[in-house]
Amino acid sequence: DWQQISVVTSEASCETVAEALTALGAVSITFSDAEDQPVYEPPPGSHPVWNKTAIRALFEKPVSLGTLRESVQIEEHTSELQSHLNL
Repeated sequence: DWQQISVVTSEASCETVAEALTALGAVSITFSDAEDQPVYEPPPGSHPVWNKTAIRALFEKPVSLGTLRESVQIEEHTSELQSHLNL
């Protein structure tokens, strides 16, 4: 069984949230546009993210949403938090 955690966060909090998910054992992290904001041909070496970024993290083992909230102070940094158990 896999657990997927989805978080919508601001551009400013993107790295903090991704680092916390990695520290909690995420085996995969994906960034995507949470709104409709295109990112066109960024300069070489840059890694732009969107104003509102959806981060999806995949875990082999269940992770506590309480632990996640404490790790990244979800109340301050995100507008939405969802947990989905993928069977």
